[in-house]
Amino acid sequence: MLCVSALWQRGIDFDQLFGWEYSLLEPQNFWNLVPKQILPFLHFFNAPVTADPEAAHNVLRIIKQVATPDDFVSFKLDIDAPDVEIPIALALAQDAALASLVDEFFFELHFRCEFLMYCGWGTGIAETSHGLRLNTYNAMKLFMQLREMGVRSHFWP
Repeated sequence: MLCVSALWQRGIDFDQLFGWEYSLLEPQNFWNLVPKQILPFLHFFNAPVTADPEAAHNVLRIIKQVATPDDFVSFKLDIDAPDVEIPIALALAQDAALASLVDEFFFELHFRCEFLMYCGWGTGIAETSHGLRLNTYNAMKLFMQLREMGVRSHFWP
């Protein structure tokens, strides 16, 4: 929520915000922390995101249902679950109609980067996941593919 507040302070308005949280939250505590200016725009699901395209909590399915080409859609994917995140990112890169709805994509893709593996990500990153080789070259290739499709794509750190 802090990110949204910071953007609003810079004059960027949202008319809808969608968020998911896997960990069970106590509703009263959660909603008490939501700033009142965000509350009317927030669609919050205390459920895990899934990569299954037919499932209720598939983010891409929801984007297809609610977004129009005239909307500005900013999509942040950071759930630290590669078996969910990578299929979602690959599905976005393989669906031109969906990519045409997403203007900006932020994704913390954990790949086999020598520096980051030993400075926080850990050494347990697989060689490949869902057909994507998790090395620097292929990570950059994925983001370049998205950019070529018109999706401003960013990764961090």
